[in-house]
Amino acid sequence: MSWTKRLLQAPIHAYRWTLKPLMGLECRHLPTCSEYAIGSIEKNGAWRGLWLTASRLSRCHPWGSSGYDPVPDIQGEQHTFAPWRYGRWSRKRSVPPSEIS
Repeated sequence: MSWTKRLLQAPIHAYRWTLKPLMGLECRHLPTCSEYAIGSIEKNGAWRGLWLTASRLSRCHPWGSSGYDPVPDIQGEQHTFAPWRYGRWSRKRSVPPSEIS
């Protein structure tokens, strides 16, 4: 694992071990936002994973999306001058449980 991935994942792990038990273990999405962040950084690298995490956190509010929202594999996408295009920022539908393979 590269040092940038570890550096970005360190505060996520710290949150999971310190604040998450105090805030409650319920989440609107599956996987949880912290699991999604770790998975997106692992699967897509530090830069794309950071933008995917930011877009997921922007949807995690009472009027946002909910349900099953897996980490996409976007390694083939190139948005050098527009990195915000890596994430899904709007409240589009999540994958229903019946479509999970």
